Amino acid sequence: MADDLAENLRTYKLQLSQVEAALIAEKDSAELLKLQADLKEVIELTTELIKNQVTTRESNTKKENDVYVPDDDEDLRTIEIQWKSGDQCLAPWSKDKTSGKLYRAVIEEVNEGGLCTIMFPKWGTPDVTLVTKLRPLPAEMRARLEAEEEEEEMRKATGKQFMNIIRMFHLEKDGGLNVQAL
Repeated sequence: MADDLAENLRTYKLQLSQVEAALIAEKDSAELLKLQADLKEVIELTTELIKNQVTTRESNTKKENDVYVPDDDEDLRTIEIQWKSGDQCLAPWSKDKTSGKLYRAVIEEVNEGGLCTIMFPKWGTPDVTLVTKLRPLPAEMRARLEAEEEEEEMRKATGKQFMNIIRMFHLEKDGGLNVQAL
């Protein structure tokens, strides 16, 4: 459904640009002015609906947390970042040309010609894209990823502690260690 909304949003924006072009010739056309206002409202509502769907998906499914739909007012084309191997970013998937979605990716290699090899970690899918199409991770996504990494480290540490307790139990059981003395 979000894909349909994104396609509709592109259509509305195209229609708005056509209406605005017509308004250049007919500045006082009440019909065109009303159509312009209506299209702006539809664009605003559709954008809000897409954002709400993305937010809902992010809270409902972990897989979708790696998908990002940029706002229209985000002019990210001017961002200049010196990307390097190992950097996390948002990147378009070459097989998804119409949704406008960006997916979390890890840069594997940056070539001098402006191309880079990336890997989408959730799916294990490699791809090639232009460096100019890469975007930094939004703050909320970075924070979520850092929290997930900390949680995983805690899980591993807890598992190691548990395994040490089991080992000590077995050593005591076998008579090789006196836990009471520890």
